Amino acid sequence: MGAIGKWYFTKEEIETETPSQMHGISRMKESELRRYHLFLRELGTKLKVGRVTISTAMMLCHQFYMRQSHGKNDWKIVATSSMLLACKLVKEVRFLNDIVFVGYEIGAKFKLGQKSSSGGSIRQKSFSGSKGN
Repeated sequence: MGAIGKWYFTKEEIETETPSQMHGISRMKESELRRYHLFLRELGTKLKVGRVTISTAMMLCHQFYMRQSHGKNDWKIVATSSMLLACKLVKEVRFLNDIVFVGYEIGAKFKLGQKSSSGGSIRQKSFSGSKGN
């Protein structure tokens, strides 16, 4: 793999030299796992951030996974963290709690980057006893 500070990758590097593939994850499985952009789009929409912020979060995720394996890093945590960093970079202030709560709620609906029907509400679970939510 290329230098650590590298931001651009060739098609060959993306298709054959990713850490996930070196970790034993097939190209098909990696493509499925890279569908976190759907999660980020929904997260950004619910947080009411702009397209630049959402795109920045996607770029941060892609850059992360060109250096780290999907097998060692949970995509929901990486994607949610990328949104937090993107909000800071683009200067769209969002509270950490809001990003985590919304990310958790949306993440419960996604399985390997695809929506599924299961899911609950962390706000309801966390605050049902203390507030009338």
